Amino acid sequence: MATITKKVDRAVESGKRYQYWKSNENADDGTSIATGDVFQIETSLGKPAHYVYLETTSGTSLQIRLNSQIVTYPTRDPILNWPYPDKDLENPWVRTDDSMEAVVIGENEVWEFNGVVPVSDIQIVSFDSGSFELFVA
Repeated sequence: MATITKKVDRAVESGKRYQYWKSNENADDGTSIATGDVFQIETSLGKPAHYVYLETTSGTSLQIRLNSQIVTYPTRDPILNWPYPDKDLENPWVRTDDSMEAVVIGENEVWEFNGVVPVSDIQIVSFDSGSFELFVA
């Protein structure tokens, strides 16, 4: 499993950042994009994506999973800070929510996700043949 990142210029305003990948590009380790690889959306854009556009060509067999990062801020010692315990903002707990079912995208299909759920990364569950283009913003 390899990661795939393309960093966007952080001088660009957050709401105007986007990134584009093609399936014939290489992963960060120099290998071809394959099953199990993860597009690092949040690392690339500097923010989670709220819009995902994926287009496939004929003969493409593709399944993806949209993952989100969930950040929880633990409470500092509630006994010392009673009745209003402070949140420890310097030590957040971060976990990846990968519980979403895989999305099957057929050949010659355009698939869009314009949702409220922020997408931190996209995992390729299966990719056998064909090609695809991925746009995130």
